[in-house]
Amino acid sequence: MKIGVLLPFKGPIGLWGNSCEACAQLAAGELNSYRGILDSKVELDFIDASAPPAQVAREVATKVHNQELSSLVGTHTSDVRKHVVKAVNAQVPYIYTPMYEGGDKCKGVYLTGLTPEQSVLPTINWLCNNMHVKRWFFVGSDYIWPKTTHNSAIKFLSKSRRSVIASEYFPLNCQDFSRVLDSIERTQPDVVVINLLGNSSIAFNRQFARRGLDNSILRYCGAIEENMLYAIGHNNCENLISSMGFFDDLDTNEANAFKKLYCNSFGEFAPALNQISVSCYEGIMLLANLAQQCQSLLTDDFEKITSKSIGFESPRGELTLDNKNVHADVFIVQANNNRFVPLHRISQI
Repeated sequence: MKIGVLLPFKGPIGLWGNSCEACAQLAAGELNSYRGILDSKVELDFIDASAPPAQVAREVATKVHNQELSSLVGTHTSDVRKHVVKAVNAQVPYIYTPMYEGGDKCKGVYLTGLTPEQSVLPTINWLCNNMHVKRWFFVGSDYIWPKTTHNSAIKFLSKSRRSVIASEYFPLNCQDFSRVLDSIERTQPDVVVINLLGNSSIAFNRQFARRGLDNSILRYCGAIEENMLYAIGHNNCENLISSMGFFDDLDTNEANAFKKLYCNSFGEFAPALNQISVSCYEGIMLLANLAQQCQSLLTDDFEKITSKSIGFESPRGELTLDNKNVHADVFIVQANNNRFVPLHRISQI
């Protein structure tokens, strides 16, 4: 039972790869300690999803066509997902796990990540009501997820009669943000919403703090996790907020049990545990759950069973797959000395 696991190992979000790989291995080991999937041993075929999307899609489609892969789990960017969905054409089930822009209803695709409606908009609403912020500035990567997220957020703020100063986009892996930082310095917004991916977010946040802007301007970073927080540096994280479904200091029975298992398996110097890597673990376990329930790995059988709500266990607790998307609680957190500290819990179950 070979699962194609699509992960980024290079490029702007390559720093996610090692953590995701470890969590995928943990899921496979856990399944194989019992019955695998449908009484077959689980094997993982790691595919580098940091290559150009069309190239990734060709590699995956070839392996699926040659019956080398029974299913797919992907933790990567949405542009790769769209190419893979088209190339594979629902021949095998495809679990897509990171936060995404929402709206994907393609056959054979099942999504566990948070959408803007689940995380970004409730967080913005909470900030408006609790931080008394009115003037907003948006910075994102020139890519579908930040653009869709920003458009939804700007519409929401407009209805709330908040002011949006600007919405700026930059190429993936951009490292020089002096121009937009000049603009932020000049306009002095209350909040800067940052949806830059990986290395770009690290560079922006370091440069932001170097100018002393972190003392007076709140930052809300949507695509951030522990690896990026460490790289940004604790001296550069004042007034930095995020929202996520899982973080390393989440104190629940399910999260603590998972963290213990992870540490026992990989040691104290394992890649940082975070919401994105945990989503990869969840993707593999959801695949096994669906296969067990319909006693099949055929896409048509998955489509039938996911026409109703499906509950499954995860490090985030009990989750529900409804209409092929997951509904789960979201935590608004603040960076504090290389850790995330919870500020508020948004219940969606």
